[in-house]
Amino acid sequence: MSNPTTLYVLDTSAVDPEKPRQHSLLIEGKQKVFVFKAGERLEMPFQQGIKFLSDGFIVTDEAGEEWKPLAKRGPHEPQPALRPDQVVATLSELSRDALQVRAWRLPGGEVAIKHNASKQDVIDFLMERHTGMDAPVKVRDDMLAADAETEGMTDEEVARMLAEETPGAAA
Repeated sequence: MSNPTTLYVLDTSAVDPEKPRQHSLLIEGKQKVFVFKAGERLEMPFQQGIKFLSDGFIVTDEAGEEWKPLAKRGPHEPQPALRPDQVVATLSELSRDALQVRAWRLPGGEVAIKHNASKQDVIDFLMERHTGMDAPVKVRDDMLAADAETEGMTDEEVARMLAEETPGAAA
């Protein structure tokens, strides 16, 4: 199963029906303005909607399931303890769809990573962003990332858990 194609975003701060709120994001290298009306969900492509996974917005998919923002932590805060339904995994162990969710949350991810990108291309993009290096970095066993246990889960379930739990992926 793959990621949904459409997300619906509600700006919880848009409360005055006569004063819609505007938010501007860099999408595919250009500023795009999103206008949110009070109490109305704005439909948008998945790669754009996922960028609104933050406090003050409610993001749902086509099935009406809510996607949660990432927990915020400072750079020197300890990693949270893993829940019983989580494991530590290398990027290569994650599904392509789960990796795409991580990549699309990053600035420029919607440009660099298309729906048909290979798993290795997504890993290379994530490693380049993480390390700050221009060239892709070979993923080693000691480069670990916290992730939800994937045994028996669909790619969409894994992607949703990553969107909730991935440390440091928020831009």
